[in-house]
Amino acid sequence: MSGPRVLTRAYVALGSNLGVPSERLDAACAALRATPGIERVRVSSYHATAAVGGPAAQPDYLNAVAELDTTLGPEELLARLQAIEAAEGRERATEVRWGPRRLDLDLLLHGDARRDADALALPHPRLEERRFVLAPLAELAPELVLARSGRTVAARARRAAARGAPPLARLRRGRARARLVPRAPRRRARRWASCRPWARCTRATSSSCAARSPRTTSPA
Repeated sequence: MSGPRVLTRAYVALGSNLGVPSERLDAACAALRATPGIERVRVSSYHATAAVGGPAAQPDYLNAVAELDTTLGPEELLARLQAIEAAEGRERATEVRWGPRRLDLDLLLHGDARRDADALALPHPRLEERRFVLAPLAELAPELVLARSGRTVAARARRAAARGAPPLARLRRGRARARLVPRAPRRRARRWASCRPWARCTRATSSSCAARSPRTTSPA
């Protein structure tokens, strides 16, 4: 008879730039919390940024990172992430590489696991270069040491900002926001303004992804 499965700390990047991105991220939070084998979910603030790579003039993204304590192995967790994406309307067979996404869930880290396959690479090969991943990850685990560089998440996030990676607009908890649209920059300019209220995934305490308000906007 096998013993109890060990909990492993994993990190997942969440992103969306189609429909109402906040609702896609909210739904992903709820699906992760409802997954057997995931014991705890903690979620960063949501960050808005311009899309990186892919087709020109695509909508801006809403990004976050979730911290999980899970008994699922890397491949099991990856399969669950892809099932959540599919449930939210992602069609991998027809999508353009780095194109618009209803929901994009990337497994960044799974404990000390190492994988080097087409289906799964761990740690995520572009983790240390992407400001839109490093900034929310730094909210959750600033002192986590990354394997490739040997530097902390906070240090890599500062380096990405200094290199001039696309700026982020951090969205505060408890403030109703919606689809994000470009606006003319102002002094200390934030690049994004909201046009309709939306419900967002918040944490009632510092340790869980809490219940959210009723939806007030429908996906496009």
